[in-house]
Amino acid sequence: MKEVCEGVKYLHNFNIIHRDLNPKNIMFDGNTPVVIDFSSAETLQKGEEVIKIKGSKIGTPPFSAPEQFDRGESSKKSDIYSLGMTYLFILVGEVPEVNNDKFSEYVSERVSNSKARQVILSCIEQDTQKRIKNVVEVQKVLSEIALESEEVNTILEEVSKSKGTFLKMDGKIIKLKEKIVIGRQHECDPLACKDNLPLDIFTDSPFVSRHHIIIRKNKDNRIFVVDLGSKKWNRYFWRFWKKVTPF
Repeated sequence: MKEVCEGVKYLHNFNIIHRDLNPKNIMFDGNTPVVIDFSSAETLQKGEEVIKIKGSKIGTPPFSAPEQFDRGESSKKSDIYSLGMTYLFILVGEVPEVNNDKFSEYVSERVSNSKARQVILSCIEQDTQKRIKNVVEVQKVLSEIALESEEVNTILEEVSKSKGTFLKMDGKIIKLKEKIVIGRQHECDPLACKDNLPLDIFTDSPFVSRHHIIIRKNKDNRIFVVDLGSKKWNRYFWRFWKKVTPF
């Protein structure tokens, strides 16, 4: 997504508005995403911030900004809106057809990272005055998210190399057996869920559903994660590892 932002920033530096940024207009050159299809693009004239074309409805719902369809207006902030919707699509795999009053709830339920959630909601504000000002601000947040991901990957790598047999979590020492089962305590009562495995670690995190995570350690001391069917297990897992210190 950072590369896509870089492409849009390049356009905006030349006062060009793409006006139809969406997943179908992003192709790959090797491993690098590239913005394509400039058939709808327009150039802002000197001193101009908004292009108004009466009756124009350029763009692709639901990725294009509402003002493009409602008022025939396009601006750099219209592309910001499209960036937010495209980023949401990348993270979730789909987007609703309409950005309605419940859209914030939709994003909150499906995007676990608070910074990603906030940047999306800031990009897709219906009021252009409330949207993120420019692509640079979007890139700044994406860089912060990337740093968090690098930190998690480093922790996972260190855990995999560790020859220890214990984990420390929230000050508690946990012996790393062949496997560790993680799940929500209130959903794991034997009377309520007779088919569930006994838990080694209890949590009431909303990011773990009824099916749980198993962390396995093989004879080579390598750590593996087994998904037992939780739709959101990976989101919680990253948060979990930030609390874990192998030793």
